Amino acid sequence: MMTKLDAYLATLPSGLGSFGDCRAKGSLVRASLALKPLRATSALPPELVQYVARPPLVSEWVPETHYVGLSLAIADEYGFDRESFREFWRGVMHSLTDGMYSTLLGLAHPETLVRGTAARWAHFHQGTHVSAARENGQFIVRFVMPTGLFPDLLIDGYAGVLQGLIDRSRKPEGRASRGPVTTEGAKTVATYLLAGW
Repeated sequence: MMTKLDAYLATLPSGLGSFGDCRAKGSLVRASLALKPLRATSALPPELVQYVARPPLVSEWVPETHYVGLSLAIADEYGFDRESFREFWRGVMHSLTDGMYSTLLGLAHPETLVRGTAARWAHFHQGTHVSAARENGQFIVRFVMPTGLFPDLLIDGYAGVLQGLIDRSRKPEGRASRGPVTTEGAKTVATYLLAGW
């Protein structure tokens, strides 16, 4: 049976070297591996094994495909289904916003918090874009990415990232859910709905 990582690698036009303009901050890799360490590395591509042996510096940029690949390897090793993968991303966001920072976030309304995070997305990712706005009575987050960069499982899992932010706000009863995903040629747009406060 094909692993989640193998299925992703099979879709990439140039393997892990695909989407070279898309990168993620090392702090994200470190947070993911700290939460769920990878131990079964023998079947991993050498490009990914290097992060297990020596996690990147928090300020270092790594290819986004490597970060996605590591996330899927974690999903494979820990047997994550869709729900547990969303919970993994929720946990990553909790770890990134832990400590004294969480006290400050607890003063913010979820919409303010998510809008601010969307505005700061470029500090942690390059080549993808996130925006947040209230439209027709709904609070919507849009995630724009090159088509093929993120598999459906990861797009679904990113609702957990948003849920992790809501958890830290002064209205933690709010909920993030995945909405429609549309693809137009080279760009894919994933929509998330936030509500419940």
